[in-house]
Amino acid sequence: MYYVLGLLYLIISIVMILEIIKAEVPNSTKILWIVVILVLPYIGILLYYFIGRQKMIG
Repeated sequence: MYYVLGLLYLIISIVMILEIIKAEVPNSTKILWIVVILVLPYIGILLYYFIGRQKMIG
């Protein structure tokens, strides 16, 4: 069970980090969101999805 959650976290993290790298925002913002995702494993993903993603797109 834990392997599945770990693998799911890894896949989602990689996809989000690639999305962040492709975004047209300042590098400092990209670095900040990547650190948040890596330091706060599941919470960081949720924060980026609900807060950061909207700012990156719009």
